[in-house]
Amino acid sequence: MAREHIDRKTLKEDAFRDVMFDLADVAYRHRKTIAALVAGLVVIALTIGGYFLYVRYRAEKLAERFYAAESVLTDAKGDGTVDNVEARKAFQAIADDFPRARLGAVAQLFVARLAWELQDPTAAEAALKSALAHKGGDAGLRAMANLGLAHVMEQRGSLAEAETYYKALPDPTFQDLKAVGLGRLALARHNPAEARKLYEEVAKRYPPNGLTEWAKTVLSYLP
Repeated sequence: MAREHIDRKTLKEDAFRDVMFDLADVAYRHRKTIAALVAGLVVIALTIGGYFLYVRYRAEKLAERFYAAESVLTDAKGDGTVDNVEARKAFQAIADDFPRARLGAVAQLFVARLAWELQDPTAAEAALKSALAHKGGDAGLRAMANLGLAHVMEQRGSLAEAETYYKALPDPTFQDLKAVGLGRLALARHNPAEARKLYEEVAKRYPPNGLTEWAKTVLSYLP
């Protein structure tokens, strides 16, 4: 087998060095383009980093605001009084300032409750509908909004609307609340047979819950 002859010129060749020189040459000839690209990447990195810092800041401010609003309800001053008007203003401000945050929708539920306690059903309805339409809300939040709207409509006498909201409650978590609510609507419509059917459904529930005994009591008065 013939031995390959390597001369001095071949020994001095360095493929890696040649590639690096070629890359350096390309970089030099396109230095403006590369500089602009690097600058663009730096701007993107700073923008993303700044965005996450801003999101974190907003989350911290939201948590602080929500805690402060809850403190009004829990009588942080310790004098035994709760200022529903001030609490409502605080939660409404949160809902207005953080419309896309989940806690913003939760704040709307607090606004609805306080508005109802302050005998302002129109404001309660508006807040509940805002919470229901919130894109960041989960199934539990929507269920609470539907339950609140069903109650508001029932008290107002809008039975058809109340029925729609009660039926929107998901099973099985809210099945007994749904049955009880629809049972009351059936009684309001002078349909005791339908009401009995719904209350019996709750009374037979096993294991029993807080509504089971109440349903049995109601059944004892129904024809």
